[in-house]
Amino acid sequence: MRYSDSEIALAARQRIAQVFGMLADSVHPEHIFGEDLKNSGRSDFKYNEYDQMLHDIRDVADRQSLKEIDSGALEIRTVAEYCDHMVRCYRTNEKAVLSALGLPRRN
Repeated sequence: MRYSDSEIALAARQRIAQVFGMLADSVHPEHIFGEDLKNSGRSDFKYNEYDQMLHDIRDVADRQSLKEIDSGALEIRTVAEYCDHMVRCYRTNEKAVLSALGLPRRN
């Protein structure tokens, strides 16, 4: 049994909340990375919140999505865009999305 799109989107929003140290209810689709969601300003030698989000985005991406990201055709600036990316990639790379979002595999 697969997760629904809404379950993946909710888990993605919860992942953002966890990374940024917020309550899930305070993370909204229109929030913009770098404006509404700011990093903690950690040193260059440790991952900050943006690094974690970028790793999630790239780790789950299929070949086509990676090409679009690398060319600038696909930019993920908002919570909604991150959630949409996770939902889209779940269809082609289920295992990676479940791993990134910390979801158990369903039988």
